[in-house]
Amino acid sequence: VAIKVMLPSQAADAKVQAMFRKEARTLTRLAHPAVVQYRVLATDYDGTLANQGVVDAATIAALREVVASGRRLALVTGRLLHEIRRICAGIEFFDVVVAEDGAVVWSRDRDIEVLAPPVSLDLVASLRRRHVTPLSVGRVICSTWEDHEEEVADAIDELGLDVHLSHNKGSLMILPNGVDKGVGLRAAVRHLGDRTAAVIAVGDAENDLPLLEVAGCSAAVGNALDSVKARADIVLEGRHGAGVRQLIHALVEDDLTSMLALSGEAAG
Repeated sequence: VAIKVMLPSQAADAKVQAMFRKEARTLTRLAHPAVVQYRVLATDYDGTLANQGVVDAATIAALREVVASGRRLALVTGRLLHEIRRICAGIEFFDVVVAEDGAVVWSRDRDIEVLAPPVSLDLVASLRRRHVTPLSVGRVICSTWEDHEEEVADAIDELGLDVHLSHNKGSLMILPNGVDKGVGLRAAVRHLGDRTAAVIAVGDAENDLPLLEVAGCSAAVGNALDSVKARADIVLEGRHGAGVRQLIHALVEDDLTSMLALSGEAAG
């Protein structure tokens, strides 16, 4: 281990200061546990990374910068795994994908891990009899619009299922109790061989709250719900991908040190 110090006599030298700042920026781009704190960026998809289901080119370029810094990427979404792998531009940069609101985890090394029992076929049949449409059915969860919450609740009560409802800006997901994005993130981090304290997570909606609570540091994009902003360590100015790019710039530049300092000042 090498330690470099600045002598008091050098502290006022602009050239020495510039050299130390340059070396510090270089070190924070080396995502080693001894050098940087935040080694994993976990992002929600709809409303965060993507706007209207699309990830723009500038945001894809920013994801490439995260990878180039030696950090890893985790995508955490309520969408089904096959769907998100088909529609997400830049999916190749992600080391791990948490799908179905935390119930299904895919990683390069371990392929697919399902964290809960399969979706109840009786529930699916009951919802279809009640004309609940659209109805998306995954390995573990099924989802529809919040307009159908009453019919969904009636079907769950009728069958006596051990499930809960997760809201996401108008959509409604039915998940087994004990499953959420936070649970999925913990599994994803195990796949990566790291710790949740090393994760910076960013989201926008109600179902992102467990994700933000588990991560070592949390951020909300500019279009996030007020309830999400209130729980986040960092509130970004940019909306959707622009906010994610702002976060990535700060992450790669100095491991969020300056952004967290500004957020602390604003909170104070």
